Amino acid sequence: MQNNEVAPISGILLVDKPSDWSSHDIINVARRSMGIRKIGHAGTLDPMATGLLILLVSRTATKLQNKFLKLSKTYEGIAELGSETDTWDAYGGITNTCEVPEFDLPTIHKHAKKLTGSFEHIVPLYSAKKVNGRPMHRYMREGRIVEERKALITVHEWEEISYSKPNIKFTVNVSSGTYVRSLAYMLGRELGCGGHLTRLRRTRVGDFDIKNAITVEELRSLPQEELYKRVMPLN
Repeated sequence: MQNNEVAPISGILLVDKPSDWSSHDIINVARRSMGIRKIGHAGTLDPMATGLLILLVSRTATKLQNKFLKLSKTYEGIAELGSETDTWDAYGGITNTCEVPEFDLPTIHKHAKKLTGSFEHIVPLYSAKKVNGRPMHRYMREGRIVEERKALITVHEWEEISYSKPNIKFTVNVSSGTYVRSLAYMLGRELGCGGHLTRLRRTRVGDFDIKNAITVEELRSLPQEELYKRVMPLN
């Protein structure tokens, strides 16, 4: 494995992350398969989430991380109305339940529109957002109290919304730093019955599309030479 030596390839590798994998799990597989130590990512995904993970291959590429982190992102998701969890997604414990009223699609569109544009959204307490140098989720799992944090984000567009009680299926384009879990939570609160995210898939980051990503199985099994061919240049 390359360490202090110059990496044999430098650029971007797109990977389709499966659920129950951390972003770092994917990096570890890439390091072993490609024989390159210096590999990072350009924006993490929660373990529950699937979809586009941009790997930055080589020291030169990882130095450009901030450039890629600032890119807008598109997600497909499902929010289940009528229950909230402590993590605001399906991996958490239920903290509140409510009878779901009969909503029509225009009503849901109206409330989603309130969550469009630039505004401060609440950061999930179980998140990688750092407080005093430590991720918030570590404090929570230690039973320590963490003050609510907000972050300024932009929801560019709710591209698609459909509804089949109690599930809202949506596609949303957002700025960097947006927690879609927070949008699901806030939309549930807007509708008065609560909600949490049950599915999330990232399909685009800037101009990079999930259709050009390789699977983890391919990352594991393809010969190094073939993996190197899949690496996109930095410019």
